[in-house]
Amino acid sequence: MKKRKVMAVLLILIAVAVLGIGYASITKNLSLSGSASATPNPNSFQVKFTSSRILTGDATILTDITYTDLVANFAATLDTDHPIAEAEYTITNASTDLKAGITKGTETITGDTGYFTTTITFTDIPTSTPLAPAGTTTLKVKVELTKTPVDNKSISITIPFTATAVEA
Repeated sequence: MKKRKVMAVLLILIAVAVLGIGYASITKNLSLSGSASATPNPNSFQVKFTSSRILTGDATILTDITYTDLVANFAATLDTDHPIAEAEYTITNASTDLKAGITKGTETITGDTGYFTTTITFTDIPTSTPLAPAGTTTLKVKVELTKTPVDNKSISITIPFTATAVEA
């Protein structure tokens, strides 16, 4: 009887081993590997001029205060009766999920610079703070006649700005 029990246990162990080996021979291991990448979409980053208005002076002094998406224009005719012209432009970050770092480049002023003073300022946010998605900031341009001319004097002002996408 004892021999039978040992034999039965032995047969069960052999059967389990045979089943295990048979199962292992018909088993397949599966694995999944992959990757993901993201590329920027230039169409999702849009910073542009969206409005302009005269602050000081009138239409006879400010002869051109217009804008397109990427270019703003400012032209003023100053004299001693109207020595200051000031305009403001709204810059909008039309992006839905990117901040915009706005950097003012070096302004170029050519012409009779001894007769005029120019001031360019952002009024809503410091330039070190990125503009939030759908946010706006205001750019003020002020030109002042500082010396009375005896004949026509003029300057040309170019102010480059760079808008850089910043993750929100």
